[in-house]
Order: sequence, then structure tokens, then C-alpha cells
Amino acid sequence: MEAMWWRIPLGFLAVVGAPVYLWHVWRVVPSLWRGEHEGSLPVGHVRMYDVFPRSYLTALLPLSAMAGFFLLLGLQFMVGALTIAPAKGAFLLMGLTVPLTVLHWVVNAYNRPRALVPPAFRDQLGWVEVRRRRRSNRRAGRPDTDHLVEILDFGPPGTDSVAICAEAGCRWRAVPDRRAHVPELSLRNKATRHSSRITVDRIRPTADI
Repeated sequence: MEAMWWRIPLGFLAVVGAPVYLWHVWRVVPSLWRGEHEGSLPVGHVRMYDVFPRSYLTALLPLSAMAGFFLLLGLQFMVGALTIAPAKGAFLLMGLTVPLTVLHWVVNAYNRPRALVPPAFRDQLGWVEVRRRRRSNRRAGRPDTDHLVEILDFGPPGTDSVAICAEAGCRWRAVPDRRAHVPELSLRNKATRHSSRITVDRIRPTADI
């Protein structure tokens, strides 16, 4: 029994930490649903688990099930042999993470079902339709998208520039070719392949951006 002394403090950390984590990731959902949230989201991209504003809710579902797993497992550590109910519930929640993760992939791919997408993002396209349109545009000789692309200048004019797509959920960006004589022209040539909308003027971000 003494050899298992670590179970109680570990269980206590899980029981306390899981609700704190859930509050941290869910607190932005109401403002996101109203279309009022600005800034980064508490949960970011992980390999094969992209998280966009339109799919943030479904991203939280498997993560919440995992948090519930640790919460119930922590309870089991604390109560020990008194009951096995928390352990059974914990592994049930862990099993739910698989279908919930598949649901998140479906929302990323098709932006459906609409009921799980915040109203402000229900008209956006999933990646399946985005790729289909890009292939169609390329065959027709048109840019991939009509997203707004901004040219950002970080250093002395023309020395440290980058082109970034301003469309929510689009992570396209480009830097000038290393040997380009005119870096801005190199950027704009790359941007024309991605979008038909490119800012005319360069943007110089301020220190607080």
C-alpha cells in the first residue's frame, strides 16, 4: 500500500487540472459563436489535427473526452479499491475520442454539419471543396483563390518581406526568391498564383502586432 502513495497526489492533480484545462479551452466558444472573438485560439494546429475558427468546437470534443478520462482516472487513483466505476467511465470516454476525432475531420473537410459550425463561418468551404476549386482554377489558368494577400515589410524597404494570405484558416505564405533582384516583384509573382486579390501597398507592421 505504501508503494502506491503517489496515486493520491497524482490523482489530485488530474482532478484539479482537468476542469481548469476545460475552462481554458471552452471559455472562448460563446464569443466565437457570436462572431466576436479576436486573436488566437487556445487550441492550435497539431499534425493531422488542424484547428480553425470554423472547426474549433469539434476540435474541443475529443480533447474534452480526454480531459474527462484523466479526471475520472484521477478519481480512481484517489478512491483506490473503493469502486471501479470511475475507471470504467474513464476508458469509455477514451473510446469516444476516436469517433469525435473523425467528426472533427469531417467538419474540416466539408464544413458540415452546419449546426456544429459557428454561424459566422458556415459559408466557408471545407478543404475538399477548396482543393476542387483550386484544381478547376488551375486548369482554367486562373489563380487558386480570391483571398486577400498582403505584402508585409518587416525590415528596411524591400529587404525583409513576406506575402501572407489574410483569409481565415488559410495558411498560405511566401518569401521572395533568394536571388531575386526585386524581392517585392518575386513575392507578387508568387502571390498571383495563389490569389487574384493582392494589396497594392506594402504593410509595415508596428511593434505591437
